[in-house]
Amino acid sequence: MNKTLFLFTVALLALPLSCSKKAPNVKVESVTVVPASLSLVEGTSQQVRATVLPANATDPTVTWSSSNTQVATVNAGTVTAVKPGSATITATAGVQRGTCAVTVTARIINVSAVTLNKSKTTIIIGGSETLTATVSPADASDKSVSWSSSAPAVATVDQSGKVTAVSVGTADITVKTTDGNKTATCAVTVDPIVVTGVTLDTSNATLYIGENVVLTPTITPANATDQSVNWSSSAPAVATVDQDGRVTAVSVGSATITATAVSGGKTSTCVVTVQAAGGGTEDYGSGGSYGEGNF
Repeated sequence: MNKTLFLFTVALLALPLSCSKKAPNVKVESVTVVPASLSLVEGTSQQVRATVLPANATDPTVTWSSSNTQVATVNAGTVTAVKPGSATITATAGVQRGTCAVTVTARIINVSAVTLNKSKTTIIIGGSETLTATVSPADASDKSVSWSSSAPAVATVDQSGKVTAVSVGTADITVKTTDGNKTATCAVTVDPIVVTGVTLDTSNATLYIGENVVLTPTITPANATDQSVNWSSSAPAVATVDQDGRVTAVSVGSATITATAVSGGKTSTCVVTVQAAGGGTEDYGSGGSYGEGNF
C-alpha cells in the first residue's frame, strides 16, 4: 500500500468520529423580569418581560407562573389583576428564576346618584318610619351615606334612615353620599294623634232650677295631641253649659248637652232634665248644686 492510499484510509476512518461530535450545552445563568415590581388596578393588565442570560443559552424558553392566581394571573408575560392583594409573578428558564412583585388595588367606581324609596310621607306624632336609600351604581366603591333633618324639632332621623315624628309640622329628610355629595330628599309631614272617641261621665242628669253640675269628658286615645272639647246645649233657655263643662239649670224642661272633640270631631251627649225647685226628694247637699257628680 502506497503512502497516499494509507493517508486516505486513515481520513475515512476518522470522518465518522468528527461528524458525530455534539455542540456544547450552554446553561441559563440568570433570568431577570422587568419591571421587578408592579402596581395594577383590578381588571387591568400589563406586559412584563424576562431577559435570559447568556443570550446563547441552549434552551432560553421561559415559563410563567403566579403565586396567587386569585389576585393576579400571567399568560406569556401579560399580568392581569383579578382582585386587591399581592402576588409574585415568576419567570423560569432552566433552573433559574426571575420575579416581579405585583400589588393589586381596588378599582374606584364613583357614585353617580342616590334615591330614596319615598319622596314624601306622613307620620303621626310619636310614630316612626325607616327610609331606604339606593346608591348608584350598585358596585360603587364607597356607598356610605349620611342623614339629616331640616327641622329636628318636627322630625329627627338617625344614621340608619329611621325618621321619628316629634311635633306637628313638616321637615325635609335628606340623604347625602360620602362620595360625590349626591343627595335625595323626602318631605315628611307630621300629623297630630287624632281623637277617636269622647265619652262623658254620665249620659243623663236631673237638676232643679238654679242648680249646676260639671260634666267630665274622657278622650280616646289618652295620648291624643289635642284633647280639648267644645260644649253646646240644644236648649240654652233650659240649661246652659260653659267651656269647662259646667251645666246650669235655667228653666223647666230638657236639654241635650254635647261635648265635641276639637280634633276629630267625635261627640258625646248628656240629656239634662230640669225640674222646678222642690220638685224632687233627692238630697243634693247643702251647696244647692247637683250633688258631687253622683247621679
